Amino acid sequence: LRREALRLQHLVENVLLYARLEQGRKIPLRALSLEGLMRRCSASAQVLVNHAGLELLQVDSGVADQEVLANESM
Repeated sequence: LRREALRLQHLVENVLLYARLEQGRKIPLRALSLEGLMRRCSASAQVLVNHAGLELLQVDSGVADQEVLANESM
């Protein structure tokens, strides 16, 4: 139940963020570690990958020290 509540919260945050973008409002961006961002995305996708009976491969991308501008809630 907790996992589904977190998933729903993330979905609502994304819809609100999209609505702000549609209105032309700026969203707060900050420098984030690309490696950390990729790790978070991978962790989020892992449940779907497992459910589909697939395997998510971890590959050393060589981006450990790279930063990107992103919204932290994404």
